[in-house]
Amino acid sequence: MNSDKTSPSVRIIMSVGGVVLVMMVAVACSGTDNPLPTETAPPIAATETSAPTPLIEDTPVPSPVPDETELTKLFTDDHGVAMALVPAGPFEMGSYDGADDEKPVHTVTLDDFYIDLYEVTNSQYALCVDAGVCDPTTDTTAFESSYSRRIYYGNAEYDDYPVIYVSWYDAQDYCEWRGARLPTEAEWEKAARGGLDGKLYPWGDEAPVCETGAENGAKFDDDGVCNDTDTEQVGSYSANGFGLFDMAGNLWEWVSDWYGADYYDNSPADSPLGPENGGFPVLRGGAWGDDSDRLRVSDRRFNDPKSGALNIGFRCARDVTP
Repeated sequence: MNSDKTSPSVRIIMSVGGVVLVMMVAVACSGTDNPLPTETAPPIAATETSAPTPLIEDTPVPSPVPDETELTKLFTDDHGVAMALVPAGPFEMGSYDGADDEKPVHTVTLDDFYIDLYEVTNSQYALCVDAGVCDPTTDTTAFESSYSRRIYYGNAEYDDYPVIYVSWYDAQDYCEWRGARLPTEAEWEKAARGGLDGKLYPWGDEAPVCETGAENGAKFDDDGVCNDTDTEQVGSYSANGFGLFDMAGNLWEWVSDWYGADYYDNSPADSPLGPENGGFPVLRGGAWGDDSDRLRVSDRRFNDPKSGALNIGFRCARDVTP
């Protein structure tokens, strides 16, 4: 915790009419708790005077030192992808009322990291394919389509929709091409919570609705207008407290951890990475074809790492300090 700082002073010596005046001028030094720069008062216009120019005594004045936690909240990487800062610190991971693999609730502390604002889109993934790094998702005619759209990937109409049919390995390749990585399961859950510990969804405990722009909006199977439809354009619903979109619904998202049903029993308290090995990586977030229970921020699923699907996507994360 930063303590209050005493404002330094500068002595100004001025000679007016043969009389030496000594004035003490306080120099305000902003504290380091505020990550945003403080407004600086505009300079006062000089008035005409016959007095000689003041002479400033050579007294060193300390400059305000930025707090080491002062970080850019929004970051755009070299490929033009926007990422948001998730600040360092502890959070409560898991659920008291969820499935057994969501228990026990435990405190996890993470370093600062950045994570994509949106799920990776068709057009973003295509750039990696064009660069010769990523495998295309169109190995067969079936993979060009989505659930209800004949041509999805490669169709300009759906450039800003989330890419599908990307395996866990493909997702890793894409993130590494961007100088990033898949988020850990703990990072994903902290990001999804948006600073709201103990809540069911990224926006709180209110049940989700399939309404674009709604604060508690998400793309899921609501047994109504969104029943068995398809993916939605990224960012169609409101962001959570960290400025992240679609952390509930639209697509399941790959994370870097292998799945372990009892991993929470002995999970490290600091920056857990999941089991050392396993057969299936973890999926988080729920998708357009799932009910509201699957959209809970603590819900855990898994899938074959070699298999993509029409309801699986991903987003990337990166360390603040490479």
